[in-house]
Amino acid sequence: MARFHIFLVGSSHGVDVELAARDLSELREDLLHDRYLQGHMEQPDEKGVCAGVLIPASRLQMVLEL
Repeated sequence: MARFHIFLVGSSHGVDVELAARDLSELREDLLHDRYLQGHMEQPDEKGVCAGVLIPASRLQMVLEL
């Protein structure tokens, strides 16, 4: 698992998420056949839980490896 900073179409700021991919190269391979990326938010919510997320691949604008 690795951390990424993801920018989505229509959003003015990115989010930090942890995804199963080890690096950008592996993430690119995942995007070739998956419609969604599954992971967890890096920042916990008000209850201290790092929420799970599903990110639609079609909404990705840019991905930075952290």
